[in-house]
Amino acid sequence: MAPKVANFMWRALSNALPSLWSLFRRKIVKTPIYAICGDQPETIEHCLLHCPWTLAVWCSVVMKNGSPNPSLFTGNIKRGLLNWEEARVSVLQSSQLISRAPTLWTPPPVDVVKINFDGAWKESNLNSGVGVIIRSHMGLSIAGASLFRSHNSTVEAEAEALLYGFRMAVVLKLEKIIIEGDCQEVIKALSDSSFSPSRRISPILKKVAHLVPFFRSIHWNWVPREANRLANAAAKLAIQSLCSQEWANRPPNSLISVLRNDGLPAPP
Repeated sequence: MAPKVANFMWRALSNALPSLWSLFRRKIVKTPIYAICGDQPETIEHCLLHCPWTLAVWCSVVMKNGSPNPSLFTGNIKRGLLNWEEARVSVLQSSQLISRAPTLWTPPPVDVVKINFDGAWKESNLNSGVGVIIRSHMGLSIAGASLFRSHNSTVEAEAEALLYGFRMAVVLKLEKIIIEGDCQEVIKALSDSSFSPSRRISPILKKVAHLVPFFRSIHWNWVPREANRLANAAAKLAIQSLCSQEWANRPPNSLISVLRNDGLPAPP
């Protein structure tokens, strides 16, 4: 609904429009009679519902020559506005809850390892970066990668980052993992069987699906970018340096500050 239409409806239902009847009661005009029909006072209800000229419009355009019921119509409008207001309040409350949600990386349970992945992409030259971070319940780095690649979109880089994270986990013989990223399409494609991803990433996701049986348990978790800082920084590092690198317990020096910003221990 357009804002100006919603505003008009709200003012009409609140009796806040300057009808002749309202102006007459305030002694601003000499007569309250509606000029179009010349029969009844110009109240808001008469102008919008009861006037013969208005009824003709409702019958021919909206009600398809049916019999209009002004009271029922008014009630429907009021209910519609109330529903709209409830939905608006609900959206505002949801956005406030999201804004209050933790934006730092959170460690997994003791017997679980968390794999964060992210992709970065430059449309100008199709250069992309793949970032993978594997951390323990103490927040310590187990392994990671910052890989320089070339893709046609960001989501392809995201999908390859996920695939590389799975391959690293297989090599490390991890059993219980949490997969965490900020790309909703990739996370939803693998966690929701009813969701169909775009064709550009389907071949990559099929390779991921073939690796799933290697693990005892997998939990999929979408997080905002703020809670995926280290993987994002690793992906961007690959684009900036135009090279690839992997590490075990110590990430590159440029990423250690990100670890500290997450409130986690970093190598000395």
